[in-house]
Amino acid sequence: PERLAGIVRGHDEVARLAQLRNEFFAQQQQLRAINETLEHRVEERTQELAEAYDGMILGWSRAMDSKDRETEGHTQRVAEMSARLGQAMELDADQIELLWRGSLLHDIGKIGIPDAILLKPGKLTPEEMEIMKTHNTLAYEMLKEVRFLEPCLCIPLSHHEKWDGTGYPQGLAGEEIPLLARIFAVADVWDALR
Repeated sequence: PERLAGIVRGHDEVARLAQLRNEFFAQQQQLRAINETLEHRVEERTQELAEAYDGMILGWSRAMDSKDRETEGHTQRVAEMSARLGQAMELDADQIELLWRGSLLHDIGKIGIPDAILLKPGKLTPEEMEIMKTHNTLAYEMLKEVRFLEPCLCIPLSHHEKWDGTGYPQGLAGEEIPLLARIFAVADVWDALR
């Protein structure tokens, strides 16, 4: 009888272990489903946040363009042209997105330039030109705390650098100039010439 009771207890323990194993696997499947749902929600929210940022950037660029009727639409044109150049150069999608965002922000620092200089008809004095040249660093200083934008701020900061080192604000030369800023500069000059 005692041996039979031990066998029954062993059988009950095996059955209980099997039941626990089944419950464990069921809970594991539930956790996978919850995890997939959460990952999907995070992806959706991340996309919504990116779209909100892009909408904000586009709004800023349109606001800047609207200040100067002579160059209205310039920012959107050079952003699109820069993105197309990036595609032609076979940059990855993330780099093209950074190129587009940085291009939209390239002149945002002009917000800090007095209208008397920014909108002055005719040639700027040397002193006024020095003030105008601060728009690059103003843009960088305004936006550097926005971590989302940090990778594309090389465009607002460096788009007036020159291959021979005579540009501003840092006097960078050749490949010292970030690639995205070099690509943008081509589109910027092309649009100005047109």
